[in-house]
Amino acid sequence: MPLRTFDTDDNPEMLRGEVVYTLGRCEGHKLAHKHVATSAAHLDGWGVIFGKHLSLRDKSARAESRVDGCDDLLDIFVDEVATTLLLANNNDRNAAEYRQYMGSKPPSEIKRPILGQELETVRGWIAPLLASPNPLLQALGARGEGLVSEADTAVKALATAQQEYRAFRLTGEYSQFVAKLNADRKSIYGDLSKLPHLPEGKGLPGDFADRFFRHEARRNKKYTVESVRKQITTLEGQLDNFREMLDELEKKEAAKRDAEAEREMLEAKLAEAEKQAAEIKAKLRK
Repeated sequence: MPLRTFDTDDNPEMLRGEVVYTLGRCEGHKLAHKHVATSAAHLDGWGVIFGKHLSLRDKSARAESRVDGCDDLLDIFVDEVATTLLLANNNDRNAAEYRQYMGSKPPSEIKRPILGQELETVRGWIAPLLASPNPLLQALGARGEGLVSEADTAVKALATAQQEYRAFRLTGEYSQFVAKLNADRKSIYGDLSKLPHLPEGKGLPGDFADRFFRHEARRNKKYTVESVRKQITTLEGQLDNFREMLDELEKKEAAKRDAEAEREMLEAKLAEAEKQAAEIKAKLRK
């Protein structure tokens, strides 16, 4: 039975189970005691590696949360810019100044991506906002400059954290640990494979070495038709739950988009009504 070779894509938590299994088997057979120290070292090494794994994952998660926070602030900023521009242009979305910033897109569409294009759009607003003769827009430009700087820092921190984790997994300590684990396991397997052919190993089964390592066939040997059917039923139930969750999430997203579109439509109608009211008042004054 071929010995399993691990890869850098394998989950670190899965590796612990494999290491502990081999360590326990070596501890339980006197002819394998000489491999206990190596297997125990694997477990200690795994602890160090897993600690680094968690630290880097936490770093990425915190950096991602900063990006989300910056995105929330930029969303608010986009709404404030749109509102200020409408106030300055009699709620006319076709006004040149309004279109200079918003183009033909509603604010909700500008806000939709998490940073990315939204950040670049807002970055392009800063200079004209600061140069505007309108003090409210100037103030927004100054605040937007800070928000863009904070967002740039957050995006860079996230990219750095993600790159550090990739390096750790693909070429760094995790990769080195996996390579050593594979080499040591191969060595232990080779040594144990010789025992059935030596005097001290008389009576040992031919697959003696295989028994010190987990194998799919060995783990699955107790499967029955009924147990497999039960697992399929369980998995189908889990799939149904996930489908329900997905359906609910999609409905919420659709409702959110519909509400945003309705709000923008009502704002447009209100702006048009206010514009018409202003025109009527102007005529009455004549």
